[in-house]
Amino acid sequence: EWIVRRCFLDCSEEEAIARCAAYRSLGRGWFIVQLLPQKKFKFWWEEIAQIEGKRAAEIDELRERMDLGDIRHFTRGFVCHNELVFYIRGISHPTNPSARAPSIRIMKWDPTFRRTDLWTGGSEWLESELRTPVPSQQERTEHAATSERNRRRKERQRSKQKQAAAAAA
Repeated sequence: EWIVRRCFLDCSEEEAIARCAAYRSLGRGWFIVQLLPQKKFKFWWEEIAQIEGKRAAEIDELRERMDLGDIRHFTRGFVCHNELVFYIRGISHPTNPSARAPSIRIMKWDPTFRRTDLWTGGSEWLESELRTPVPSQQERTEHAATSERNRRRKERQRSKQKQAAAAAA
């Protein structure tokens, strides 16, 4: 909750609503949280294409360290309008402070969180989506497949539009 508060809500109400709307409009992506000494951290957002490209080695390392199952659950299987994916780097274990093990989690917005109105921006549909249960592994797999099909379809449409524009020119 503290990360969500810092990412979205540590500002005026108007700016918080704008940040939440901007995040939802970005589509699929992860929050990268880098923990720093003296209880500080920095965070940024990266879209899935960047993650699958430049963070492929880190994802492979995560797969080896953690039993993640189908990695598509973290890239295409989460519900991007009511779930957030946090990739946290720099976590050290008390018995071995030099070992910095990354962690990845899908976090669903808690409908009882006192500031959900900032996330939903007054949308009744988003408010009802927050009250839906957390998806099962099977539902995440199905959602990932549907998301991937939709992404490919949009790519084909864009390609056809570019070809038509090139032919017309």
